[in-house]
Amino acid sequence: MKFMINLFVLFVFYNFGLATSLDSTTLTLKTLTKEQMVEDYGILYSTLKNYHPAPFLYTPEGEFERFYQKQIDAFPDSINELEFHVVARKLIALLRCGHTVGKPSDAWYSSLKGQRVLLPFEVRSRENQVFISNTVEGEFDFEIGDEILNINGRSIQDVLQEMASIQERDGTTNAFVNEAIVRKFRTYFLFLNGYQDDISLSFKTKAGEIKNTNVKLSNKRMKETPKVLRPENLSVIFENNWSVFAMDTLNNLGYLNINSFSDRKAYKK
Repeated sequence: MKFMINLFVLFVFYNFGLATSLDSTTLTLKTLTKEQMVEDYGILYSTLKNYHPAPFLYTPEGEFERFYQKQIDAFPDSINELEFHVVARKLIALLRCGHTVGKPSDAWYSSLKGQRVLLPFEVRSRENQVFISNTVEGEFDFEIGDEILNINGRSIQDVLQEMASIQERDGTTNAFVNEAIVRKFRTYFLFLNGYQDDISLSFKTKAGEIKNTNVKLSNKRMKETPKVLRPENLSVIFENNWSVFAMDTLNNLGYLNINSFSDRKAYKK
């Protein structure tokens, strides 16, 4: 049982080879043949089915098997390893288990250092709309607060829906999924679209004007944003090195901020 739990706390794709080779200017990805895809996908399917403690708790076995077979039938003659990573994550997401996840190898992430592969902005969502929430340093046609309409000719709703298909979840709720894909928007866009120099962006300004622009991808960090302070009407009741509890006595509202659940370094965040 201990082996089973450790296996599914984090399902990392070492077996599926997402280690990327890199030269001075170009990122390259290994190509898998159809035979290799079928073999590796079969290993993943069998592992999930035979070692997960409850693989069909939320998705019936027949539905899980049909999805697996449909994916195999749709395999092209070849596929690159990043594209295969997306295919594999869609099967994992079907488990609806938040503890069963897939990600590229550490070597793949290391290969991206210094490379311009990420969108130069972050997003936030509100009532089925998506807005730019922050940017890297630089000059852009859009501003923070502008609404994103399309990326590379695809509606932002379609982009989010595709991201949701690779996001692990707990049961049938979508609340966590929606928050996660917004938080991981830049990385998931890379997963789903691969390496490219720029993207086309359609957006609506705060004044309601619709504009189009091309945006170069970036390797810069997001700009620092000011920390959100507690409202003045909240009085601190107690505070220590891992939590703060404050109270709004007028509205009978409590505020609890927990910044650590354990002394273990792994949980400090």
